Amino acid sequence: MATVPPPELDAASVLDPTPAPTSLDASCAGMAMSEVEYAAVDDWDRAYRFELLDGRIVVSPAPNFPARTLVEALSRKLWQYFKAVDDSTLDHTTVAEQDIKTSSGVRRGDRVVWCGLGRTPKLADVPTIAVEIVSKDKRDRHRDFVEKRREYLQAGVREYWIFDPFRRTLTVCTTAEGDAGRKVVKATGTYRTALLPGFELSIAELLAEADAVGG
Repeated sequence: MATVPPPELDAASVLDPTPAPTSLDASCAGMAMSEVEYAAVDDWDRAYRFELLDGRIVVSPAPNFPARTLVEALSRKLWQYFKAVDDSTLDHTTVAEQDIKTSSGVRRGDRVVWCGLGRTPKLADVPTIAVEIVSKDKRDRHRDFVEKRREYLQAGVREYWIFDPFRRTLTVCTTAEGDAGRKVVKATGTYRTALLPGFELSIAELLAEADAVGG
Protein backbone atom coordinates (compact mmCIF):
# COMPACT_ATOMS: atom_id res chain seq x y z
CA MET A 1 0.00 0.00 0.00
CA ALA A 2 1.32 3.39 -0.98
CA THR A 3 2.19 5.77 1.83
CA VAL A 4 0.45 9.15 1.69
CA PRO A 5 2.94 11.91 2.54
CA PRO A 6 1.92 14.36 5.29
CA PRO A 7 0.72 17.79 4.19
CA GLU A 8 3.43 20.38 3.77
CA LEU A 9 3.75 23.01 6.49
CA ASP A 10 5.08 26.48 5.96
CA ALA A 11 8.03 27.61 8.08
CA ALA A 12 5.98 30.05 10.18
CA SER A 13 3.49 27.42 11.28
CA VAL A 14 6.29 25.04 12.27
CA LEU A 15 8.13 27.65 14.30
CA ASP A 16 5.04 29.14 15.96
CA PRO A 17 1.77 27.30 15.33
CA THR A 18 -0.14 29.54 17.79
CA PRO A 19 -1.83 32.53 16.15
CA ALA A 20 -1.09 35.97 17.60
CA PRO A 21 -3.72 37.11 20.12
CA THR A 22 -6.23 39.81 19.17
CA SER A 23 -6.48 40.94 22.80
CA LEU A 24 -3.76 41.81 25.30
CA ASP A 25 -3.46 41.42 29.07
CA ALA A 26 -0.63 41.34 31.61
CA SER A 27 0.24 37.75 30.71
CA CYS A 28 1.37 38.93 27.26
CA ALA A 29 4.48 40.65 28.66
CA GLY A 30 7.51 39.58 26.63
CA MET A 31 5.43 37.94 23.90
CA ALA A 32 6.95 38.11 20.41
CA MET A 33 4.76 39.99 17.96
CA SER A 34 5.14 41.77 14.64
CA GLU A 35 3.95 45.32 14.07
CA VAL A 36 1.23 43.99 11.75
CA GLU A 37 -0.01 41.63 14.46
CA TYR A 38 0.16 44.39 17.06
CA ALA A 39 -1.87 46.73 14.85
CA ALA A 40 -4.56 44.04 14.53
CA VAL A 41 -5.15 43.91 18.31
CA ASP A 42 -8.64 45.26 18.98
CA ASP A 43 -9.00 44.71 22.73
CA TRP A 44 -6.75 45.12 25.77
CA ASP A 45 -6.91 45.22 29.55
CA ARG A 46 -7.46 48.90 30.43
CA ALA A 47 -5.56 48.47 33.70
CA TYR A 48 -2.35 48.26 31.69
CA ARG A 49 -0.52 50.04 28.90
CA PHE A 50 0.96 47.99 26.07
CA GLU A 51 3.82 48.90 23.76
CA LEU A 52 5.81 46.94 21.19
CA LEU A 53 9.58 47.28 21.54
CA ASP A 54 12.09 45.30 19.52
CA GLY A 55 9.39 42.81 18.55
CA ARG A 56 8.23 42.11 22.13
CA ILE A 57 5.17 43.24 24.08
CA VAL A 58 6.02 45.53 27.00
CA VAL A 59 3.41 45.89 29.75
CA SER A 60 3.23 48.72 32.28
CA PRO A 61 0.49 50.06 34.57
CA ALA A 62 -2.00 52.43 32.95
CA PRO A 63 -1.76 56.10 34.01
CA ASN A 64 -3.38 56.68 37.40
CA PHE A 65 -6.39 58.90 38.02
CA PRO A 66 -4.45 62.14 38.71
CA ALA A 67 -2.39 61.63 35.56
CA ARG A 68 -5.49 60.99 33.47
CA THR A 69 -7.09 64.09 35.00
CA LEU A 70 -4.08 66.20 33.99
CA VAL A 71 -4.24 64.82 30.45
CA GLU A 72 -7.94 65.64 30.17
CA ALA A 73 -7.35 69.16 31.55
CA LEU A 74 -4.73 69.65 28.84
CA SER A 75 -7.17 68.32 26.26
CA ARG A 76 -9.79 70.90 27.24
CA LYS A 77 -7.23 73.70 26.95
CA LEU A 78 -6.23 72.51 23.49
CA TRP A 79 -9.79 72.21 22.20
CA GLN A 80 -10.64 75.68 23.53
CA TYR A 81 -7.68 76.98 21.59
CA PHE A 82 -8.57 75.06 18.42
CA LYS A 83 -12.14 76.39 18.46
CA ALA A 84 -10.84 79.96 18.75
CA VAL A 85 -8.46 79.57 15.80
CA ASP A 86 -9.79 80.78 12.47
CA ASP A 87 -8.40 78.03 10.24
CA SER A 88 -10.33 76.72 7.27
CA THR A 89 -7.83 73.88 6.69
CA LEU A 90 -8.74 72.14 9.99
CA ASP A 91 -5.12 71.04 10.23
CA HIS A 92 -5.16 70.42 13.97
CA THR A 93 -6.51 67.82 16.37
CA THR A 94 -5.54 65.97 19.54
CA VAL A 95 -6.18 62.45 20.85
CA ALA A 96 -5.21 60.47 23.94
CA GLU A 97 -3.47 57.09 24.15
CA GLN A 98 -2.05 57.23 20.63
CA ASP A 99 0.45 54.76 19.17
CA ILE A 100 3.62 56.38 17.82
CA LYS A 101 5.86 54.37 15.49
CA THR A 102 9.54 54.73 16.46
CA SER A 103 12.85 53.11 15.63
CA SER A 104 12.29 50.63 18.49
CA GLY A 105 8.74 49.66 17.57
CA VAL A 106 5.49 51.22 18.73
CA ARG A 107 5.21 53.54 21.74
CA ARG A 108 2.00 54.72 23.37
CA GLY A 109 1.72 58.46 24.08
CA ASP A 110 -0.51 59.89 26.83
CA ARG A 111 -1.69 62.55 24.38
CA VAL A 112 -0.59 63.74 20.96
CA VAL A 113 -1.27 66.89 18.95
CA TRP A 114 -1.20 67.45 15.20
CA CYS A 115 -1.01 71.02 13.97
CA GLY A 116 0.35 73.12 11.10
CA LEU A 117 0.05 70.36 8.50
CA GLY A 118 -1.89 72.45 5.98
CA ARG A 119 -4.44 69.62 5.72
CA THR A 120 -6.61 67.42 7.89
CA PRO A 121 -4.37 65.17 10.04
CA LYS A 122 -4.40 61.39 9.70
CA LEU A 123 -3.68 58.90 12.47
CA ALA A 124 -0.72 57.63 10.46
CA ASP A 125 0.91 61.08 10.56
CA VAL A 126 3.76 61.61 13.01
CA PRO A 127 2.37 63.83 15.79
CA THR A 128 3.61 67.40 15.91
CA ILE A 129 3.60 67.29 19.72
CA ALA A 130 3.77 64.23 21.98
CA VAL A 131 2.85 64.43 25.68
CA GLU A 132 3.77 62.15 28.59
CA ILE A 133 2.96 62.26 32.32
CA VAL A 134 5.78 60.68 34.36
CA SER A 135 5.46 58.56 37.50
CA LYS A 136 7.74 58.20 40.52
CA ASP A 137 9.25 54.91 39.38
CA LYS A 138 12.92 55.37 38.40
CA ARG A 139 12.64 53.02 35.43
CA ASP A 140 9.56 54.85 34.11
CA ARG A 141 11.26 58.23 34.50
CA HIS A 142 14.24 57.01 32.48
CA ARG A 143 11.87 55.69 29.81
CA ASP A 144 10.03 59.02 29.52
CA PHE A 145 12.95 61.44 29.90
CA VAL A 146 15.60 59.50 27.97
CA GLU A 147 14.23 56.70 25.78
CA LYS A 148 11.04 58.33 24.54
CA ARG A 149 12.74 61.67 24.09
CA ARG A 150 15.28 60.10 21.72
CA GLU A 151 12.74 57.95 19.89
CA TYR A 152 10.04 60.59 19.49
CA LEU A 153 12.38 63.28 18.18
CA GLN A 154 14.05 60.82 15.80
CA ALA A 155 10.59 59.85 14.53
CA GLY A 156 9.82 63.46 13.61
CA VAL A 157 7.93 64.77 16.66
CA ARG A 158 8.72 68.49 16.82
CA GLU A 159 8.06 69.04 20.53
CA TYR A 160 7.94 66.48 23.33
CA TRP A 161 6.15 67.68 26.50
CA ILE A 162 6.94 65.85 29.75
CA PHE A 163 4.75 66.74 32.72
CA ASP A 164 6.25 65.89 36.10
CA PRO A 165 3.58 66.19 38.85
CA PHE A 166 6.18 65.35 41.52
CA ARG A 167 8.80 67.97 40.62
CA ARG A 168 6.01 70.34 39.52
CA THR A 169 7.48 71.02 36.10
CA LEU A 170 6.88 70.80 32.38
CA THR A 171 9.95 69.85 30.33
CA VAL A 172 9.78 70.61 26.62
CA CYS A 173 12.26 68.80 24.35
CA THR A 174 13.10 69.63 20.75
CA THR A 175 15.83 68.64 18.29
CA ALA A 176 17.77 71.85 18.91
CA GLU A 177 21.36 71.38 20.09
CA GLY A 178 22.42 71.60 23.74
CA ASP A 179 20.41 73.58 26.27
CA ALA A 180 18.27 75.05 23.50
CA GLY A 181 16.73 71.61 23.00
CA ARG A 182 15.43 71.35 26.56
CA LYS A 183 13.28 73.91 28.34
CA VAL A 184 11.96 73.45 31.89
CA VAL A 185 8.85 75.41 32.90
CA LYS A 186 8.17 75.57 36.63
CA ALA A 187 4.74 75.34 38.26
CA THR A 188 4.40 79.12 38.41
CA GLY A 189 5.21 79.50 34.72
CA THR A 190 3.22 79.67 31.50
CA TYR A 191 4.29 77.82 28.38
CA ARG A 192 3.96 79.25 24.88
CA THR A 193 5.02 77.61 21.62
CA ALA A 194 5.35 78.82 18.05
CA LEU A 195 3.63 75.60 16.95
CA LEU A 196 0.38 76.89 18.47
CA PRO A 197 0.40 80.68 18.00
CA GLY A 198 -1.46 82.44 20.80
CA PHE A 199 -1.76 79.31 22.96
CA GLU A 200 -0.89 79.83 26.64
CA LEU A 201 -0.62 76.95 29.07
CA SER A 202 -0.60 77.64 32.81
CA ILE A 203 1.29 74.79 34.47
CA ALA A 204 -0.23 75.62 37.88
CA GLU A 205 -3.79 75.23 36.55
CA LEU A 206 -3.13 71.76 35.14
CA LEU A 207 -1.32 70.57 38.27
CA ALA A 208 -4.16 71.90 40.45
CA GLU A 209 -6.65 69.65 38.65
CA ALA A 210 -4.47 66.61 39.19
CA ASP A 211 -3.92 67.56 42.85
CA ALA A 212 -7.66 67.88 43.42
CA VAL A 213 -8.33 64.21 42.70
CA GLY A 214 -5.33 62.91 44.67
CA GLY A 215 -4.15 59.33 44.25
